[in-house]
Amino acid sequence: MEALVTDMMAETDEAEVVSFAPRSDRRHLETLLEASEGGTLRTSLADLVALGSFRDAPAAQRAVAGLCPVDHVVSVDVGRVDTSTVFEIRWTPVSGIVNLMLDWDLTVLEITVAELAVWLEAGETVVEGSLARLSEFPGVEIDTKADASDNVRIALDVEYCPLTAALPAA
Repeated sequence: MEALVTDMMAETDEAEVVSFAPRSDRRHLETLLEASEGGTLRTSLADLVALGSFRDAPAAQRAVAGLCPVDHVVSVDVGRVDTSTVFEIRWTPVSGIVNLMLDWDLTVLEITVAELAVWLEAGETVVEGSLARLSEFPGVEIDTKADASDNVRIALDVEYCPLTAALPAA
């Protein structure tokens, strides 16, 4: 249970990424995560329903399954667990870091965790988790000891990283 899924994209086929959860249900869940301590929520489908967050367990299940696998790590396959099974969801806004770099046309970014937290509108714990998750992707190098300052150095190979590389022609 403690071992989190480290690369949901590699284990998720495209059909599973499609969600029929209403946007408002997913957004509500994202808001709960963003407001939670360190961007981590320990819950169950039944707990989400009991909180009044969702009308029933299938709605909660669709919302969890509909979270972006790049920015959210879910410790279980919610389609295969009992409604009372406690699981963990971590918010890791990896795409926010990548988008920041792409928007500014940067292949290398040197920034402090505090500055990145302000940019992402997230706590420093969330940013540190996001950097750790981002470092797991091919084509990304993260150096937290780049110099004597608190800077983090993020290098992105846009041609090799699966988050930025062009999809092969069909």
